[in-house]
Parts: sequence; structure tokens; C-alpha cells
Amino acid sequence: MNNDLIVQKSWWKQNWKWLVPIIGIVLLSIFSLLSSGFGGVLGDYTKAYADPELYEGAIAKNPIESTS
Repeated sequence: MNNDLIVQKSWWKQNWKWLVPIIGIVLLSIFSLLSSGFGGVLGDYTKAYADPELYEGAIAKNPIESTS
């Protein structure tokens, strides 16, 4: 019986075949999203959440009434 040690491959050697295409797909998706113009719409939504005047003004114009 052969009692030689089994040398394990590194994480990169085991997983590069699925990691490289996934990284490529993610980068391509991000590039497509930003270049399509939809990135501007996402930026507008981000600004709306980050700007307190926008949502405070909206709440002041249409306050939520409690039902209790």
C-alpha cells in the first residue's frame, strides 16, 4: 500500500474555472448597466434616498395618519 502524502491543490487551482467566468459576467453586467443609461436612473434613486429634503418634503405634503 502506498502511504505517500496527498498534496492538496490551492483554492485558486481548484476554483479558477468557475471564478474567472463569474467575475467576467459581473464586470460585463456592471459595464452594461452603467452604459445603458439605466445607471442614471439608479443614481437618481440613490440621490432621493440620500437627500433629506426630498423625503421630508414628501412626508410634509402627505403625512401618514395613524389608524389607532
